[in-house]
Amino acid sequence: MHIALISVEVSKLGGVERYAYNASKLLNPFVFTNKSEDANFVRHVPSIRWPDLLRKGIFPFLSTLLCRRSRFDIVHSMGVSHLFPHCITAHTSSKSTLKLLHKNKLFLRLSPLRRFYWNIRLLIPTLMERWLYRKNIPIISVSDMLKRRLIKDYCIPKYRIYVRYPGVDTEEFRPSQKLRDKTRNILGLEGIVFLFVGGQDKRKGLPNLIKALRDMKATLLICRGDCKGRSYNHPSAPNLFYLDKDTFSMSALYNACDLLVLPSHFDSFGFPVLEAMSCGCPVLVSKYVGAKEIINNNAGLIIEDPDDINEIREKIKLIVGDRKRLKDMGDEARRVAARYDMVYFKNSLINFYKSKVKWDK
Repeated sequence: MHIALISVEVSKLGGVERYAYNASKLLNPFVFTNKSEDANFVRHVPSIRWPDLLRKGIFPFLSTLLCRRSRFDIVHSMGVSHLFPHCITAHTSSKSTLKLLHKNKLFLRLSPLRRFYWNIRLLIPTLMERWLYRKNIPIISVSDMLKRRLIKDYCIPKYRIYVRYPGVDTEEFRPSQKLRDKTRNILGLEGIVFLFVGGQDKRKGLPNLIKALRDMKATLLICRGDCKGRSYNHPSAPNLFYLDKDTFSMSALYNACDLLVLPSHFDSFGFPVLEAMSCGCPVLVSKYVGAKEIINNNAGLIIEDPDDINEIREKIKLIVGDRKRLKDMGDEARRVAARYDMVYFKNSLINFYKSKVKWDK
């Protein structure tokens, strides 16, 4: 089967990028991308470097010119990365993200100029998604929650959307006491340590998490793409460590922490949740995180309202207040994550291709 994988970026960091990276390693497709990290058979799709709005807006047109459907049995697009793919993996709903922007739940602070920019940056992909998702093309959704959003936002018939969860490399992300001790020693960490991963602080719920941890004797590691100029001066905030994405491996951070907390207002899946669980780290996520669908009560807890500071605080206490329960939850998290390893991910894609996508034999 001759497969083309189309993605603006292919790397280990980021949801879409990590999904494409894992697929490229497992299926050995011909990859069309603007930026790659250790992918095989890559065809570079040229595009401008800045602004990101134009880089990602131009990419689908250029990739379509370079990647003709007739050359491949399967053209698999990551969202709107190709104009005429055989199938699509939907990683988000730009329309839902645009609604969050209008509700002031995307960023902490935005100047009028930046707000205008983000309105355009989200409106264009919303229109492109509406055009592409309404074509008679099978769609892979990374969660059932996202499937419902797509149906609501773009009026897509539900029979055209198939939920297939992403996979995790259980060898790369695995429990390691040695790695835990080493990382905590380098950072000087003691006691209970929480981890927050992601950008767009307000959408991910970071301000609410810091408020929920007020007066707690704990440390919060904040890992994001770029921590320059980021600070929170809450008078009773816990000890805060800001870590850029290249400071430590993500596996080291998951092992060093006792609980991953993601009180997000919208995450179509949430790769850090599955990766943390694979490292034996319990998780606390909001009901607006797609990965909640793979979590049972013995591996983590769900936050019903990410704006309810008291609920976040009480559920954190419920998990970390009992050290034995914390360990048992970590062990169960690892067992749950093992169901979604690379073998599962590879088989789910291959079976999808065989059963849902037509090609010339």
